[in-house]
Amino acid sequence: MYAPFRIAKDEDADDKKQSRESVARGLADGYAFNFLEFMSVHLRAVGKPIFVLLPKMPKYHDDTNNDAARNSWVRNGSVTIRDLITQMKAAQIIQTEGRSLHPSETGRPTVDSLVNGGAFIDVPTTLTVLIRGIIEDKANDDGDDFDVAWYNQEVELFRKRLTRTVKEGGYGDVVNIIELEFFNLTQTDADGNKFQLQIDFTNFNKNHGYEENKECAKYVSMNA
Repeated sequence: MYAPFRIAKDEDADDKKQSRESVARGLADGYAFNFLEFMSVHLRAVGKPIFVLLPKMPKYHDDTNNDAARNSWVRNGSVTIRDLITQMKAAQIIQTEGRSLHPSETGRPTVDSLVNGGAFIDVPTTLTVLIRGIIEDKANDDGDDFDVAWYNQEVELFRKRLTRTVKEGGYGDVVNIIELEFFNLTQTDADGNKFQLQIDFTNFNKNHGYEENKECAKYVSMNA
C-alpha cells in the first residue's frame, strides 16, 4: 500500500495556465524567495537536499464525495498545515524537533523523516492560505463542504510555479518538490488491519520517476 506522489520535473516550469483568482503562484514565489533560496546555500554546505512536501487529496476523493472533505486530513478545511505537521510529529512520521541549517542555529528549522537517519523535509505552512481561501469562498456559496478538487488544483499550480522559480533560481540541485497524495495518516483495510504512512526519502533517486521511488512514501502495518 503506497501513498502516490508526483515528482516535480523541469517541464512543470513551463506551465503558464491561469486559474480563477488563484494566489498559488504568489505563495510559491514567496516561499521560494524567502526560504528555499536562502536555504540552498546551507543545503549544499551539508551535502543534502531538501524535500518539499505538498499534501494533496487522492484523485478518487473529489468534491462530489462529502465524506472525503469531512473525514480526510483536511477535516473539511478546519485544519491548518501546521496542524498536519503536528499530527505527523505525534505519529512519529517526522522528527519532533526540527534542525536549523543556519550557522548560528537560528532561523526556520527543517524536519527529518525518522527512517535511516532521515532526509530534510519541509511542508510549506503557507498552503494554509489556500485552505482558508477556499473556506471563505464556500462561506458565500450554498455548499457547506470543502472543495477538495479546487484545493488539489491550487496545490498543482503551487507546485508548477515553485518548480519554475526554483529552476530559474538555479537551486534545483538541492530542492526536490513532491506532491504527496494521501487521505489520512492512517488507513484501515477491509479486514480491519491498520496502516500508517511512512516517509523515507533517503534513497530517493532524482533521475527516476514515481515507480522507481514509490517506496519513499507508503503505508506500513501498525499491527503487532
